[in-house]
Formats: sequence, structure tokens, C-alpha cells
Amino acid sequence: MGNEKTMALLLRRTVLANDDAVLEFFTQKWGKISLFVKKFSRSKKRADLDFFRLLELEIFQGRQSRSLRDVSTKRIFPAFLKSYAASEMGFGWLERFSQKFEEAPPPAEVFPVLEQIFGALDPAQLPLFDALFCLRLLDWRGQCPQLDRVRGNCFFSPETQKVSADDFTGAELLSNRDRQRFEFLRRTPVADILKKQKTLAAEDFSQVQALVHRIEFFCE
Repeated sequence: MGNEKTMALLLRRTVLANDDAVLEFFTQKWGKISLFVKKFSRSKKRADLDFFRLLELEIFQGRQSRSLRDVSTKRIFPAFLKSYAASEMGFGWLERFSQKFEEAPPPAEVFPVLEQIFGALDPAQLPLFDALFCLRLLDWRGQCPQLDRVRGNCFFSPETQKVSADDFTGAELLSNRDRQRFEFLRRTPVADILKKQKTLAAEDFSQVQALVHRIEFFCE
């Protein structure tokens, strides 16, 4: 028992009729957790308890429950609020954490990579950033396929994640260019991708973004 600190993202905020609130976070130490906050609107913590911020939470770990002792904002990610499309995409990312992660420590690389992606977000390049983020999410959950087993155009099934040079039942044709773009996002360190982002055309990654979403659909 005692106070512990962890980095976190706010995922959901549910204000109850009596002005108490239930807050759901994705944390570096515990994964997804929910905390109860009394009299939320009058709480001094409310200003920091907002979306698209990297938060540091101080949590009291009791025998059977946790309670929020303090919160501070370490970094704000304003690009998510620069357009409706960016905001919609960002809340979609937060929803993925809420749906796909449980209370378990995430891989050590998750929060450093999240800070890189969230901090570099360019609203003019949403297909690129969405494909990059969702691929990393699949990788962290052990569900990301490898498309480098075949060179050139290939056939791929998002449902079974089978890839082949020959057509098969349930497969879709994937051009070599899109296959290479997929592999570029999968294999290249995020920091290196972000260094090159100004030279990457957003529309070039629209097909990859759509493919990643189809893979996600079958990984529910």
C-alpha cells in the first residue's frame, strides 16, 4: 500500500448525477484502470483531467482499490484539436485502448512511442499517422502480420493474415507499392518515420490505412 506514480492518458470521463466521476486511464504501470473521483466539477484536479494530454498520476494503492491523489500535465498534444477529422481520429485511438487493453502493464516501449506519435501529429497527414498508430497497436498486441514473405504484388487475407504470391479463397490483391508501404511502417522505428514525414505524401498511405482497419476488424 502507498502512493505510486505513473504516466497516463485519459480514455473516458463519465460524470455521474451527483457530480462524482469515473475516469478511465491507460497507464504505463498498470495498463487500463478506472478511478473514482468525488465532486469532480469542484475538484482542483479537473483542469488537468482532460484528453490528449500526457499525464502523471499519483495514485494511492489500497488493499482493494486505488484512488487518485494528484495529477499533473506533462505534455499537451494540441494537433488533435486543430480539425474535426484529427479530433475524431484521436478519440478513435483512445477508444482502441479502452476496448483492446486490460489491466496489465503494457510493453515498455508503448509510452515513449505514443508521445512521439501524438507529439508529431500533422492534421494534413492523417492517413499516414493513423496507419502508423494502428499498426503499432496491432504489434503491441501480437496481431500484426508480416508482408515481407512475398516480393512484388501479393494476395493477402485480412481475416486469416495469410499472404501468398498466388490467389486463394478470401484473399485480396495487394500491390507491391502498398505492401512496401505497409512494411515500411511496420519495420521502421517511429523516430525515423517522423524524420521523413514531410517527404511522405498522405494520400500514398490511404490504402494502407484502409488495409490496417480491415485487419483490426478481424482481430476483435
